[in-house]
Amino acid sequence: MGDNSHQDLTLFDKLKLYPEIVLDEKINKSRDLLTDLLSRVNKPREDDDLGLVLEELAHNFLESPYLKLNSKRRRCETGEIDLDFTVKRIEATLFFEFSYLLIVECKNWQKTVGACELRTFCSKMRDVDANIGIFFATNGITKDAKQIIRNAWVKDKIVVITFDAKELDKIINKRGNFYEILNQKYLSVRTASSVW
Repeated sequence: MGDNSHQDLTLFDKLKLYPEIVLDEKINKSRDLLTDLLSRVNKPREDDDLGLVLEELAHNFLESPYLKLNSKRRRCETGEIDLDFTVKRIEATLFFEFSYLLIVECKNWQKTVGACELRTFCSKMRDVDANIGIFFATNGITKDAKQIIRNAWVKDKIVVITFDAKELDKIINKRGNFYEILNQKYLSVRTASSVW
């Protein structure tokens, strides 16, 4: 197969065979917006709501042919879910491992996010029967929070994938492929190994 052979495929075949290309093309199309939002996460404007800017970044970063936004700030029994997406579960891709619903939490904090917040997020995942969740924490998470993620996998077989601002910058500025990084993060939770 030549380098451009994926261009002659049907959309379904492309989604199944080349998720790394599909997501890269999607990010390329929204790169200017993502760059602007990431800049505002790192250096907010005077009128910016820090949480809303990160939620907008997460929404535009994640929405793709695989993930369709359902709701922002949905209330559930255990609290508010910042974003939730319907997952198109395409066989032979990582997205096939996802349940129908993906929930996302966004913490645009100056400090690292602790175990309590990750514990609450895992409770929200259980509440809506989501087996994979994505947690955006601008300045990362604590060692105790990483242990909560590990325990959630061991006890409940749920996977929490985290992204900090540096990792988002790497993907948005073409220093890493989103799908490949997402896949590595997923595997690192399941195997208790390091991503980098």
